[in-house]
Amino acid sequence: VNVDKNNPHFTSENGVVFNKDKTEILFFPLGKYGEYTLPASVTSIANGVFSFNERITKLTLPNSLTSIGDGAFESSKIRQIVFTGDSYGEELHIGNNAFKMTSSLGTLVLPKHTKSIGNNAFEGSAIENITLNNGLQTIGDSAFKSALYLFDIEIPESVKNIGDYCFSGGYISNIVLNEGLEVIGKHAFENSFFLSSISIPASVTKIDDFAFSGVWLTSVNFASNSSLSSIGAHSFERTQISTITIPKSVSSVGAYAFYYCTALKTVEFENGGTNDLIIGTPYAYTHKDDYTNDMVTDIQIGHVFNNASSLKSVIFPTNLVGINDRSFESAGASDGFTVDFGENSHLATIGDYCFYNSTLTSVFIPKSVRNLDPYTDAELDYSHDRLGIGRYAFATGSGKTSKLATVIFEFGGNDPLTIGTGAFSGAVNLTSIPLPKRLAPYTRLNEETVLGLEGGSGVFSGISSLGSVIIE
Repeated sequence: VNVDKNNPHFTSENGVVFNKDKTEILFFPLGKYGEYTLPASVTSIANGVFSFNERITKLTLPNSLTSIGDGAFESSKIRQIVFTGDSYGEELHIGNNAFKMTSSLGTLVLPKHTKSIGNNAFEGSAIENITLNNGLQTIGDSAFKSALYLFDIEIPESVKNIGDYCFSGGYISNIVLNEGLEVIGKHAFENSFFLSSISIPASVTKIDDFAFSGVWLTSVNFASNSSLSSIGAHSFERTQISTITIPKSVSSVGAYAFYYCTALKTVEFENGGTNDLIIGTPYAYTHKDDYTNDMVTDIQIGHVFNNASSLKSVIFPTNLVGINDRSFESAGASDGFTVDFGENSHLATIGDYCFYNSTLTSVFIPKSVRNLDPYTDAELDYSHDRLGIGRYAFATGSGKTSKLATVIFEFGGNDPLTIGTGAFSGAVNLTSIPLPKRLAPYTRLNEETVLGLEGGSGVFSGISSLGSVIIE
């Protein structure tokens, strides 16, 4: 391509097209081969300029660059890109898909003025080593998704957020997260099978939904004085963690957060938190209905440690106020597990089917457990309509053998308590249960009123060994 020298808008040099003052490269011929050095005057690479280029082996770029456009190198076979020069641009922004599916670029060192990496920037690329500069602030969604040759990476302290799906589906085996990081995005490391351990810096406040789902993690370590407040839904499901200590700063653990963690044996929540802690907070997701093909939104709740089949011990902090439905369903080692709510517990509700078919051996129910008022306690529960002890909360279904042998209610509370139908059904090892005198009816939002023991003796159905039920 040759541009007439009198063209007021464009100029060319050896077939390469620039804007008139040579600050932006607009076109690069696919037929050019070998090495090429971009003029020092260039500050911007336009969208797609080097995409699908199969002949350039080495490209030298000036540090004066401030913009690498969307798809600038997408699907190219350029083997080497280096940045040179003493003059740096104010900020360099790397566009969406900029290096996506590059098949020959193995190593890249970003210049010190790089501020952002766009969405899908290195998705599916063959990048093996990349040096991220301190000063980088944003790593976009899916930036390194399915980058199968990238095994090690360090996130500099200047990065605040790791984007959604950022490293998902890749083979990262070692990653260093530095102090300064605040948010680990949704699906950020999902199905990164070779990542076996992770250290979360104190600055992280949120681990978003599905962040480490399906990762072969065996250990997760949180820095002392952690600021973490939220562990998202499905965030560590199907990992191989054996033990975990959750910082006292955490106030929310999302639905299915540790679902099917079959190696998990011990869970300890640090005491001393100042905010209420809820286990199994709701997760809303939108999907296509199988029958109508309409987009619908469903809500998942609870199921946090569901099917954690090696669980031996869970220690909760004083500031725990709610455990949502099915959070420990089918959980526990074959020889049983224990739950400790601690002294002076603030626990208010135990959800429906919370410990259903689990191997819980004993439970001490704090005097703080009570019915939620459908209106004034709305912040504690997404349904705003909950009994103190939910339906089938500690029940064991047919085909299973209960290990629950001891149930102790702490006496002395004043708040009304209703125990849901079937709450202890199938607990065949129970011989007696002392109940608190504060048992009381509950009126639901639909104006249905249930007794203090919902369904009467159905609360204890199938327990032939139960000799006495004593009221305080």
